[in-house]
Amino acid sequence: APDKDEDDELKHRRHVLVLWLYNVCPMFEHMYQCPIAAHLPALLPQLLQSIAEKDKHLSKQAKGCAELVANTPMLASSVLPMVLSTAESVVVSESWHVRASVLPFLQTAVFRHQFVVAKSDMDKVEKLVVTLLRDSQVEVREMASSAVSVLVRISGEDLALQLKEMFAEWADTPIPKTG
Repeated sequence: APDKDEDDELKHRRHVLVLWLYNVCPMFEHMYQCPIAAHLPALLPQLLQSIAEKDKHLSKQAKGCAELVANTPMLASSVLPMVLSTAESVVVSESWHVRASVLPFLQTAVFRHQFVVAKSDMDKVEKLVVTLLRDSQVEVREMASSAVSVLVRISGEDLALQLKEMFAEWADTPIPKTG
């Protein structure tokens, strides 16, 4: 069956990617800048999608690997925005596992690079996290609520006040009647 072969090939490629990144990223953790950082925007979608794999071992490795990648120094002014945009593009996935996996990645990446993240990129991350607070899947909403606390710690009182107003508006919205 061609579909089965393609699925196996994709799984194999994701497994190789995860293993490679899992072994390479720790080498760069204490460096000023990671030599593979420019390639991370291309690798990130497959890595985050690997978290939704049915193979529990691969999924677990992909989660750990995503954390390592988020901690990888990405100081080049062009790389970090591309990585954040790539993470943003993955959020439209049908898999709630993938949508949820973006949040810890973003938390770690933004916290690690908080002094070099451009204001416009931070605004995009904030908007993304707030959008995921309204996700249809409760697990994604829970992850987003944790991410909000990290963003408030980084961004400070201004973000907290904006969110307070937004949450008050949400609370005033009547719940639609069913049936």
